[in-house]
This record gives sequence, C-alpha cells and structure tokens, in this order.
Amino acid sequence: MDSETPLETHGPRSLPFGPGFAIAFGALLTGSGLALAFAVSLVALFAPKGLPRDHRWLIPPALAFLILIGLGLVRSGLMDRRRAARGAELAARHPDQPWFADWHWDPQGALAESVLGAIGVFMMLFILLVMVPFNVLWLYALDPHQDDKTRALALMVLIPDFFIYLLIRGVTSLLKDRVRFGRPRLQFELFPFFLGETLEARVTAKMFAGQEKVVATLRCIEERTMIGHSRGGRRSVSVRPYQLYLARQAFPGTFAGADVPLRFDLPGQPPTELLRHPPRYWELEIAGSAATRAVRFTVPVYARPGVVP
Repeated sequence: MDSETPLETHGPRSLPFGPGFAIAFGALLTGSGLALAFAVSLVALFAPKGLPRDHRWLIPPALAFLILIGLGLVRSGLMDRRRAARGAELAARHPDQPWFADWHWDPQGALAESVLGAIGVFMMLFILLVMVPFNVLWLYALDPHQDDKTRALALMVLIPDFFIYLLIRGVTSLLKDRVRFGRPRLQFELFPFFLGETLEARVTAKMFAGQEKVVATLRCIEERTMIGHSRGGRRSVSVRPYQLYLARQAFPGTFAGADVPLRFDLPGQPPTELLRHPPRYWELEIAGSAATRAVRFTVPVYARPGVVP
C-alpha cells in the first residue's frame, strides 16, 4: 500500500551536505584537532607545572573525537566521489543496466545492513565523548585529602558510567549474535527486481529460527533534505527518511531460519536511485515475535529498461 509518512525509527543513509563540503569540513576538523593536540603536547612537556590533572582526562577524548570525526567526513566524501565517478563510467559503458552504475550490487544476494552504520558509530563516539571525561571525578572520590562532601558528590560519576555500561553491553550483545548466528543473508531468485513484477528471494536469518509470527516488511524509502530554523533564527539542514510504499507478509508457521522463500508483488514505481543525493531505495525488513532485533536488507528494485516508471 502507498503510505507516505516520515520514518522516525530510521536513520538517514546520507549526510545533509555533498562530498565536497564533507572533505573540506573534515579536513578542517582534522587539522584543527591535530594543531590543538600539538599545542597541548607542548604545554604538557614544557610548561612549569604541565597540564592540570583534570585536563589530562578532559582534553585527550575531545581532541580524539574531533580528529576521528574529521577523518570520517573526509573518508565519506572521498568514497562518495569515487562512487559517483564509477557510476558515470559504468552508466556510459552499460546504458541498458543502470543498476550496476547505481550501487555495488551482488547479483547473488545481499547481506543484512550493519546495525550501527556510520551514523551509529558517530553517535556512539559522541556518547563516549560526553560520558567518559566525567571519570575525572574519580580523582576526587578516591582522594583521601578531599572532604567527605566533595568525595560523595564526585561519586556522581556512577551515573554516566552506567550509560557507558549499557552502551558496551549493547555492542557486546550484537557481537555475540553475529558469532552465534552469523550474518543474515538474502538470496535473490532474480536480479534485479523490476517494478510492476515480483520480488522473489530466500532469506537466512538464524536468530529467528523456531519463532512464530515472523514478518517480512518491504518499504520504499526516500530521503529528503529538510531546512529548518531555530528560535534564534539559525538555519539548520538535515536529512529525513520518508516511506513511500509499504507491504507486509507473515511467514506461515514456525520460521525455519535458513533458506526461507518469500515473494512480494511490486508496484509500478518508484525505482531505486542510490547514486543521487539524498538517495531513494527499497528495503526488506525481517522481524520476529520475540525481543530479537529486526534485520534489514537493501534490495535492487529498478524500472525495466525501456519502461518509464
């Protein structure tokens, strides 16, 4: 069914700016972080008293975060430029097969999308940047020369450390699931899938084995650049995913876990456009009845050559 709605539970695949800006801004962040790290190192080595002990805890995580984010933006921008160049070359060589220019598809199938992804890693690093420096308070909590009131207040570090614990536990759980069940895979019966025809595939997701009421959801998602303004009049740019199409089907009986067939009838539009910014793509989600995380696959749904979607 058609149901154009914002997808609050989905993070965007793309950044709110193009590759050129990502490279320039990332280089600026990286250069600033390295320059500040050099300056702080000089102070630590040659200043009469060196760095205060509080700063030794607070400054390195902030600088590391700045440098990592900068390098990540540069890498993202370079990868986008290389993909655009590759796409232009393949589109010229294979005008009748636009899907190969659009994405690095494997005609045999697709692996489940990473749970974290670039945005997830960024958020994890941000949480660590905010939470970890609070551990400087342990210097006061364990210092016998501090008064009891100061030491008691310093124990507030247990609050951010609890969130760090939850983050580490969540990542550990994901790693355990990967080792135990392997990475879910979708095997294509045809490649690609054409609009107005059918999507037929076989899914292997061992974490759902033995469960009932396992559901497959097919969505078409379009990301849109949104421009907003804060109360102070400052302009903000973000990317927001919208759902253009939705179809669901439940797997009958108990989910086997491996090589399970599924089939969806596809509408007449819209086609996948992963090369554009921001992108539009089709996603297949498999979710179980138990408290197991859902898995998602990006699937190749295109217009048949010669047919205008």
